[in-house]
Formats: sequence, structure tokens, C-alpha cells
Amino acid sequence: MIGPHKGEYGYLAGALRRRALITGGLLAVVLVLYFVPMLLLGTNKNIFTILAAVSALPAGNSAVNLVMLLRARGCSPEAAERIRKAAGSLRGAYDLFMTSYDRNYALSHVAAAGRDLYAYTENTETDCRACEAHMRDVLERNGIAGTHITVTSDLGQYEGYLTKLGQSAAEAVEQTDETEGVMNALLAASL
Repeated sequence: MIGPHKGEYGYLAGALRRRALITGGLLAVVLVLYFVPMLLLGTNKNIFTILAAVSALPAGNSAVNLVMLLRARGCSPEAAERIRKAAGSLRGAYDLFMTSYDRNYALSHVAAAGRDLYAYTENTETDCRACEAHMRDVLERNGIAGTHITVTSDLGQYEGYLTKLGQSAAEAVEQTDETEGVMNALLAASL
């Protein structure tokens, strides 16, 4: 049941399937722990009721994660193909879903070279400036300051950014450590 890893194309769809199976299994354990002893013993006043109640905590946590994954949207196949061509060998990540206190940000793709970071969202209702501020905050909490961040919902414009970023990355080989730090912080902050 190994699927794409976080940051790879198709990750959110695979994570949704895995989380649905895990949640279903945990809920089945809770129901079995409660109903089977109740049917056999004729009462719910037994130790298995307590075990069922305690088992409901991880099941509930898994259900919350499942709901978040249901809300997340990954990169469309058409956009992924265009991005793959434009990105070349740039360090990037697909299917990031970032959450903040007031909003969620579905990012189809993110690419970085050093402290330059560009992101594309297919959700036209995304407040790109608020997403940039959230990403900047995430990076600063991870000790990465001074990052140039641009988020767009225009795929053509994003392809242009990737081309520009690819040219600057080719000129500066020493940026690889900074790039990895930026990408690792964003992956850690995403579902």
C-alpha cells in the first residue's frame, strides 16, 4: 500500500485512500470492542466498554485527518504535465495542502531555488497574498528568513516563473542547501 510520498504528484489521492482505510479499521475496532462483548454478556457495563471508549480517541483523530484530506485537492494531470516540462530539474513539490488558523491553502506545485520560492494553486479563490504571508511565517519559524515568495493561480504565469527560476538555479550551484531547507520546511508544514 505504498504510494507517492509527500511532495510527489498524486500524494493527496494516495494519502486519502490510506487514511480512509485506517479510519475504517479503527472505527471497526471500536464497534467490535463495544458491541461483541455487549451481545455476549448482555450488558455494556464491562471492561470492553472502557476499551472501546479509549479506542475511540485515535479513531476520532484519524477521522479528523480524513476530513482534512477530503477537502484537499491535488494537482490536475494537465497542469502537472505542463509544470513537469517547465520545471526541468528544479527542486519542487506537488500536492501541498497547508493549513493556518483561519484558512487552508491547496498548492498544486511549489518550486524553489535558494531563497526564491514560487507556488501555483489551481483554486482561483485562494488569497495568494495571504498564502505568501503564511508560507513566509512557516519559513521564519523554521529559521529561514529573507525568502522571496510568489503564489499565483495563473498557470501560464507560473510556467514563466519556473523558467526564470531554472535559469537562476543553473547560475548558482551553492543554493542547494538553502533550497532543501526551504522545501523541507514546507513539506513538514503540509498535510
